[in-house]
Amino acid sequence: MAPKRSQQKQSASPAKKAKVESSNDESIRSALVKSLITDDLLGQTYCEELGIDLASGSNAVFQWLACSSMFGSRLSETITMRAARGLLESKLTSPQAISDAPLEEEVEALHSEGNVQRAPSMSHYLNQTAKVVLDKYKGDLDNLRKEAKHDPVKERELVKAFKGFGEVAVNIFCREAQEAWEELFPFADDRTLKLAAEHGLPDDAVKLAELVDNDKHKYVRLLAALIRSSLRKVPVDDEKGTVDSGQASSWSVVHACSHLHVSSGQFVSHTLGTASGQMLQDTRCNCQTFFTTCHMQASGCYCCFCCSSWWLTPC
Repeated sequence: MAPKRSQQKQSASPAKKAKVESSNDESIRSALVKSLITDDLLGQTYCEELGIDLASGSNAVFQWLACSSMFGSRLSETITMRAARGLLESKLTSPQAISDAPLEEEVEALHSEGNVQRAPSMSHYLNQTAKVVLDKYKGDLDNLRKEAKHDPVKERELVKAFKGFGEVAVNIFCREAQEAWEELFPFADDRTLKLAAEHGLPDDAVKLAELVDNDKHKYVRLLAALIRSSLRKVPVDDEKGTVDSGQASSWSVVHACSHLHVSSGQFVSHTLGTASGQMLQDTRCNCQTFFTTCHMQASGCYCCFCCSSWWLTPC
């Protein structure tokens, strides 16, 4: 009589389990990357948001250089974006235009709510940068690349030599300039790689670029999305590989004031209401600190979250 076959289902081998898990992880990573670079809120590069077409030539790269110096300051993303738009909308889009413009015109272009005190110094740095580009590089940043012999390390050194450019501003410039300066690709600074690792993505620029098939534009979009997801507190589900920018909240880490009347995690629109029902209109902080003095001359203080620059309810 033939022996009965065992009805017990054999479990998968450890190697097979690991392969399945690895495949699942890869699918999740791919889904997450796709969600990040196609999301309406996150998936634009900063150049795209500002209307700078890096593919159009050296002058566009100069525009991004000028904006990078502002993004490298301690101002919030919101205020810096306003200042950068003001610069570009005023047609101060080339080294010569900035050099020729009266100081008052430049300050006015950069002036916005929240940027009153920084506008003159921004104008000074921009003028110094424009002067160096005109005098040393004959108005063309491609000559900077030639001087560096297209060596990314040397290029970073030369960019850092511009007035007002620290390590942060240089990193911001390189993150998007690599789309035009191919020798920089793939570049990712420590901050971006740390954010990538927090979402289960590689903390290595080469491996991160491989997730988008070494497509420079998609790669730059991915870096911008990682930065924005952090700055704008966008919920990212690392297990499902999804992004929910509709639930973005600038208020999720506001704990500086124990009397804050807007609860943590709540999305706040342009008009805010106090506990007493008084309404505060769309007014922004111009000193970049918590517990600011209210320039509306109201009694008491207003708690300000720098990253969003909104005035909140009185303590």
